[in-house]
Amino acid sequence: MNISTRKNSEDLVIENLIGRGASDILKRVQNPIFVCDKTTILYVNAQAYRVFGFENPSNVVNRPLTDFVEDQFADILMLGLDAFAEETDGIPLKMMEMGGMMLDVKMMVTSIPHDSAELYMVECQDITEFVAASQAARSREERIRSILQTVNEAIVIIDEYGIVQDINGGCENMFGYQKAEAVGKNVSIFMPEPYKTQHSDYMAKYLLTGQSTMFNQLREFSGERKDGEVFPLELSIARVTDRHGRQSFTGIMRDISERKKEQERLTYIAYHDRLTGLPNRALFEENLAQAKARYQRSQKPMGIIFIDLDNFKPINDTMGHDAGDAALIEVANRFKHVMRGADTIARIGGDEFVAIVENLQNPEDVVIIANKVLDSLTTPFTLQGKDFVMGASLGIATLPNDTNDLEKLIDYADQAMYESKKAGRNQYRLYSTLTEVEKNEKQV
Repeated sequence: MNISTRKNSEDLVIENLIGRGASDILKRVQNPIFVCDKTTILYVNAQAYRVFGFENPSNVVNRPLTDFVEDQFADILMLGLDAFAEETDGIPLKMMEMGGMMLDVKMMVTSIPHDSAELYMVECQDITEFVAASQAARSREERIRSILQTVNEAIVIIDEYGIVQDINGGCENMFGYQKAEAVGKNVSIFMPEPYKTQHSDYMAKYLLTGQSTMFNQLREFSGERKDGEVFPLELSIARVTDRHGRQSFTGIMRDISERKKEQERLTYIAYHDRLTGLPNRALFEENLAQAKARYQRSQKPMGIIFIDLDNFKPINDTMGHDAGDAALIEVANRFKHVMRGADTIARIGGDEFVAIVENLQNPEDVVIIANKVLDSLTTPFTLQGKDFVMGASLGIATLPNDTNDLEKLIDYADQAMYESKKAGRNQYRLYSTLTEVEKNEKQV
């Protein structure tokens, strides 16, 4: 098909993507131009048709750019065109025209602003006649090595059997292996269990079926350094098939340890009281729902203990908030010490705490924990050089004795605590022992 008479459907596509004015400029550029998204060719200009011998759009449009790049350079393009958009000097590499001839080109990538897609203009300057073969080869190898070594991410290239063909400096730094130690080994040296033993089976299944969900997706995995340290990473895998049908895979990995630590820190803050470090109301409610689910499976009784400190307000009022905070921290530490490992003790208000006591042999066994809570407060606190004794009023409700409703269980423990405080403080009351008048008194 004559280029000048080719239907203008491509022109309409590129005009829709980058505007008519920009489209007109591309037509006049003397170098071959490819407009691509991250990896796929969307448009080529008339010069590209002439230089590369494309006869019609089906030869090139919607194909990966790597189809026209020599195999040893295709792996590096799998990093994505955005990795080269900052390279103002251009990237020397070899590209293949339709007849199979290799051309030395200098590739220059420019990002094209667009609202709905990441677009790149790839300009290829033919430098074949200007570069001696030996000089071009050395320049290309050095350029690729330089790019690979300056990328912070770990890059690993393996063959279709999982054998490492190459790694970059980022991989050496991340995993602790030198290139000579890794090349020729199975890529599972970078993996902890169970990935290490599963990898060979996974590769065998892929070679048999050709099916995989791993390619061109960003996923979270675990890596294992040479010293045995396991750490979280993000992994993206690209596949390249050469003209002989051989496949290779490029894995790009980013260490996300710091990001995970920050996520864990934020999660901890969201679910824990900042002063005492105890679970807050949000985590208490989650733990309570889980405790109810465990009860439904085991049918072993559980109890709720509401704890309201006695004589806390005078400390706060007379000695200041710093003394009050110190007292709350000490109380929390004492409560944590008397609780069993599977129990939950949470701070849900200023001087209010609540405990979930699970896996009891009998509902009445919750009293053992309640007495330990009271006993923990008998030792005086030393605040600003003075000794203080602080008691607590406790209310107890049990499941299934009092109710099978979690909301009622909490409310019943609160009512029992209210009666304990009214009766003289520094004691506990069981909801089951309250009179009908006492059970209704708080609501009145």
